[in-house]
Amino acid sequence: MEIVRHDRTMEQIVFPIPEICNYLTRETKQRVYNTAERDEQGTKVTDFFEKCHDMFTEMQWQKKLKSQAVLSTISNYMSLWSRLLFLLALMNNLIVALFYPYTTQLPSESWQPGRHRNQFIYKIKA
Repeated sequence: MEIVRHDRTMEQIVFPIPEICNYLTRETKQRVYNTAERDEQGTKVTDFFEKCHDMFTEMQWQKKLKSQAVLSTISNYMSLWSRLLFLLALMNNLIVALFYPYTTQLPSESWQPGRHRNQFIYKIKA
């Protein structure tokens, strides 16, 4: 960071980056970069400090997570797991929809509770 003093001299100040900052994920860095206020000089700092607590909590969690090898490996592929589970749920729903035992015979108009649980589906097919 560079600071201009009253006597017009420029001073460069270097702040050390704490070790825990290495645990900040790329997704969080990208989110902060994309959602940062850029309207005025004063709002940039205020907006950043509002996000600091959440980022620090995430960094602490990531540090704990990295210390456990199995959980760390699983969490590295979280987006893959999410897609895989979605596809499995979709496949499960398709199997149920395709192989549900519909009858070709429509129920009678005198419907009794419990007799035909899917009477709505029967009415649609008619």
